[in-house]
Amino acid sequence: MNTVISPPQIKIRPVESSDFDILSDPNGPWGFDKIKRSYLEWFAQYRHDRNIMLVACLDDQIVGYFWNYAVMLKVKNEVVDAFGGTLFTHPDHRKKNYNVFNLLVREAIIGFQKREGIHYGFPVNRLVPYYERVSAAYKYFGPIPRSFRILNPTYLIEEIVRNKKLARFLNFFCHPLVNLIFFAVRSRPPKDILIKEVHFFDVRFDRLWEKASPKFEIAITRNQEYLNWICHKESKIRPVVFTAEKEGELLGYIIVERINASNRNRGVIVDLFDIQDKTVTQALIDKAVAYFKQERADKIEFHILNPYYQFILQSMGFRQIKSKKDVVNPINFLARSYSSKVDPDCFYNRQHWFVTKLNTLFT
Repeated sequence: MNTVISPPQIKIRPVESSDFDILSDPNGPWGFDKIKRSYLEWFAQYRHDRNIMLVACLDDQIVGYFWNYAVMLKVKNEVVDAFGGTLFTHPDHRKKNYNVFNLLVREAIIGFQKREGIHYGFPVNRLVPYYERVSAAYKYFGPIPRSFRILNPTYLIEEIVRNKKLARFLNFFCHPLVNLIFFAVRSRPPKDILIKEVHFFDVRFDRLWEKASPKFEIAITRNQEYLNWICHKESKIRPVVFTAEKEGELLGYIIVERINASNRNRGVIVDLFDIQDKTVTQALIDKAVAYFKQERADKIEFHILNPYYQFILQSMGFRQIKSKKDVVNPINFLARSYSSKVDPDCFYNRQHWFVTKLNTLFT
């Protein structure tokens, strides 16, 4: 007589405070030695009453989680909840005969539907087809464009010839020419615009959002609450923030990431937001370039989806070139609306979105 074995029953439930102890215990079943409880609590605190944070359990043991924090998304004149987050299944349960991943996604979608919200994400290549099949409704917008600018002529020559000895030889003769061709883009900040570093986002950033946001069709609300949360020390961004001001009025800001000791040659711009005045935008980008030159970075990178900023970057010597890294590990972008308030023709148009590296963190 054959015995029929029923598949294990996976239970999906909301996250509890005690779950943070399990996930952050380096000696526990998850073995995360770099995640502290303070990080998990920080992640969950932003608009905590709107978040959808789920865990999958088997015999009371956590085998997966799907944490979605709720941001406010402006779509034309409407503001709706938009959910982005991180989904992870325990390595021991990824190849079993039950689908922890699928159950977590399905339960989260029920939450998105109840809240009439938006779900957006930046999945790795292998997960894009999965999301496109879920409810047959997710829109894949493609990779977020990556703009970059070379700061060090020697680095550029080394990248081309792929031989350090030959690069040093060519650098002696080619350095002036390369410098003239690739680094001739110069601009001086207007005297009436003050660029300075800040360490906290105050109420002026709320006023900046109110003034500048009408120029963006679709964008995550960048108010002081959101910016102070996502740039908190627990987020591990290590940001440096520069603002542009005129007669005491905040006109825009740019967030760059401190140079990583393990990758000294690459500077990263995390976010850029302003009133879309060309003079202000160029002054902020110039400040980022000057900062990374001082830090001796070889190049600057910035992932951004927005026609206005992409045009300005190109005019300032930034380029969009698809490298092998882009092909292998792009920042893919997809989304779906579960809201009746949102105009689908606007929402599913890639050109209407404003997305930067800041919005792709923790998703």
